Amino acid sequence: MSGRIPVLAVLTILLATQGYFGVPSTAETSGQVVPAKGKDWAVVIGINDYQKAPRLHYAIQDATAIGDLLEQQGFTVNRKVSPGDTTRQSIETVLGTELPSKLGANDRVLIFFSGHGKDEQFGTGQRTGYLLPIDANPKNFSATAISMGRVREWANAWPAKHVLFIVDSCYSGIIGENTKSVPEMTSMFREEITREPGRQLIVAGEADQEVLEVGEWGQSLLTHFLLEGLGRDKTADLDADGNITASELHHFLELRVWKEAVWRGYKQRPQYWSLSPGSKGQFVFPGQAQQVQPARIPFPPSSSVPSPAMARLEPGSFMMGGGTEENATPSHLVQFIRPFAIARHETTFDEYDRFAQATGRALPKDRGWGRGSRPVINVSWEDANAYAQWLSQQTGKRYRLPTEAEWEYAARSGGNDQTWAGTSDMKQLKDYAVYASNRTEPVGSKQPTRLGLNDMSGNVWEWVEDCWHEKYDGAPPNGSAWIETNRGDCARRVLRGGSWDNNPEHLRTLRRLSDNADFRYNSIGFRLAQDLP
Repeated sequence: MSGRIPVLAVLTILLATQGYFGVPSTAETSGQVVPAKGKDWAVVIGINDYQKAPRLHYAIQDATAIGDLLEQQGFTVNRKVSPGDTTRQSIETVLGTELPSKLGANDRVLIFFSGHGKDEQFGTGQRTGYLLPIDANPKNFSATAISMGRVREWANAWPAKHVLFIVDSCYSGIIGENTKSVPEMTSMFREEITREPGRQLIVAGEADQEVLEVGEWGQSLLTHFLLEGLGRDKTADLDADGNITASELHHFLELRVWKEAVWRGYKQRPQYWSLSPGSKGQFVFPGQAQQVQPARIPFPPSSSVPSPAMARLEPGSFMMGGGTEENATPSHLVQFIRPFAIARHETTFDEYDRFAQATGRALPKDRGWGRGSRPVINVSWEDANAYAQWLSQQTGKRYRLPTEAEWEYAARSGGNDQTWAGTSDMKQLKDYAVYASNRTEPVGSKQPTRLGLNDMSGNVWEWVEDCWHEKYDGAPPNGSAWIETNRGDCARRVLRGGSWDNNPEHLRTLRRLSDNADFRYNSIGFRLAQDLP
């Protein structure tokens, strides 16, 4: 594995459309947007051997792979990877003259640039970013490189409705409005983003973060997950509604790139920007074929709702956090003065579907893996809390999400120094956890811990009650939920335990992640906790 020099290594996709997916027609029944008439164009640019800048290993390979994917999706692809095709003059001619002359009102254009970029900061504090053609001179970028201001001018001048840049570098001096939310894909929102114009940018990392090339993959980190998200399985279709919006693609990349970079000892978090203030439109990729809504199965009356199997944990104390996990520091003493219970397994589809049907909610999609005793997925923190409240009403027992301290205490079998839930021996991990797999497995498929808990590591990430805090400074010493917003973010909630698609590093009992409280994904579920007298 090697790193592309910070603020160097730029992978740029400019997605320009004039309603490629169009306004949804009245004949739309699957939820996937119906394409409007138009042509799909792509220009992919890859540069390895710079004249006056360090050589890159996989830029051409990245561009070629993206070009192949786009051809499979119906684009007419123009590849620019030879030295003569990647000079400043050649790129200026293609993007400034040749391309716009071909565009029709409903065409979609994608331009992929994989190479170096450079960031310059002036005395005023303003940063200017450049994409480096093969003949760029580091002593005079303004005259020999392509400024991001120029790229922005192209994007806004093209006769196209939607433009999306994906830049595989850290912050490159882009001027725009930062935006991170993933709006819910309602039919009204889908119609708006395909009708309204829009100009967006996804950049591979924050300022001064190293952008990675991964030797064993032969690709940059961002390209690897871009190909995964938009490829055969369409894993960037987070809500499995048949569409992948620009904001949804960013959220997928942010989640996957960040986790993989952290596992490799780096920090790289993709960012999402609007380049045209006030624009509402977004580019939309085709996602998974729309799944048939699961049949609603009659359940017994709510008075017969069963209680989940719980494990009792006695009062005690332990040192929470520590180790090599940066955001699990400082290690601190937590003391439980009362017993509590935690569910022996993650909440299943059978359990959650009963709640969804009783309350008129849509059944969460299972991605075709099956329901029943598999852990429920595609549920948000808000969904999990609503389920706990409903179950409490039905059973007369008070259920809730576990606090982060309770979760870790239970996962470590009462606060023991345990790398994974159940074991510290890598050779035994497969006996306790579902991981590095293609899907979830029914709860209880693996060996329980000595407290009788299943899947505390692996299968699905689990929501806990706490707001997100970057560090443990000021964390409650009594194991209660940390919900103060001071130095924290209660719009984001903590996730613990790792999932079916993670490597062992992410399954560690100390590993912490977070996401928006309304976020749903196919590797996220939950388990319940309960106060005891």
